[in-house]
Amino acid sequence: MDFKLLVIFFFVSACAQYVPPSRPNRPGRQKPGTCPVSTIITTCECRPEFNQCYNDRQCPGIQKCCDRGCGCRRSCVNPVNSIPDIIRPPGGGSRINCNLPKKVGRCRAAFRRWWYNRRTKQCETFIYGGCGGNKNNFETRDKCERQCVRRQNTYLPDRRPRI
Repeated sequence: MDFKLLVIFFFVSACAQYVPPSRPNRPGRQKPGTCPVSTIITTCECRPEFNQCYNDRQCPGIQKCCDRGCGCRRSCVNPVNSIPDIIRPPGGGSRINCNLPKKVGRCRAAFRRWWYNRRTKQCETFIYGGCGGNKNNFETRDKCERQCVRRQNTYLPDRRPRI
């Protein structure tokens, strides 16, 4: 009897710790470029609401669905080493995201990010939670300023050339 209880206990423990694998991109449906290396440090709680996407088709424009920590937090991010990165001007050329409010997100990671404060017209630091949030969220001050701080004759509309 004790052996049966022990087996049941181990089985239930194993099931409680099981995390289903994220759904990877299917071949032929991936966008060009590679996902950036994640710098997020999290508590590794894997709940479905942490995922913004499951494959590249769910992401707008050139963005890819990338793992952003623990193997279970996926979100749409700009790829590295893609042809559109070469065509688009530095900073992406779009200032629409710069008008969004600062949003720390719903997760509990804590790392330094930059956001553009349109009231002060400056990039300011904040602590990002690791998931959720919005596009007014930059890894460095330089990236924030290139995207949001308007300098004379540097702003270009967010358009890719027609081929």
